[in-house]
Amino acid sequence: KFLDYVLNNHNLPPSVIERVLQIVAIMVKRKFLEDSGEELKGLLETIKSMIFNSQDNRVQTMSCAFIISILQEFTNTVKSEDVVLSFEEHFHAKKMFEVRELMLIFQLILDAMEKLLGILDVNNAAHFVMLESSLKIQELILSWSYITALIPKRIIKAFESLNNIKQQPSLRLS
Repeated sequence: KFLDYVLNNHNLPPSVIERVLQIVAIMVKRKFLEDSGEELKGLLETIKSMIFNSQDNRVQTMSCAFIISILQEFTNTVKSEDVVLSFEEHFHAKKMFEVRELMLIFQLILDAMEKLLGILDVNNAAHFVMLESSLKIQELILSWSYITALIPKRIIKAFESLNNIKQQPSLRLS
């Protein structure tokens, strides 16, 4: 429904679109932990269909923007307080995503770029927007900071403790 809202409202400012896609990506990450990525696989198939079957450049661009939001949510190992997941859950979700989905997304974007390069028109600005989005996705994937599955729980707990200390504002006057 959120994606339909973004796609059907052509007057939305880019900041609103970005925020809506970020919220959907957070929801996808939470659901990813519950269903081991089944809903994400369905979403990626929908996105793939939107990229390859739609003739509307806006739909293709939004599809890439959604992939970028998902990648940014899963690459982030810093806990978002409003997501209400522990660091352990964040690390687990990221590791599962790396193993199951990252290569599929990379292949999807390579296929999309191959299709785009076959029809690239230098006078069509939408082609360059799509190319730029594809390159950004590839950059995110190729510069991905992988985590090891063998991170001891005590390190995760220490990281969580340090992060909680840093996030608490000091209310004392200096």
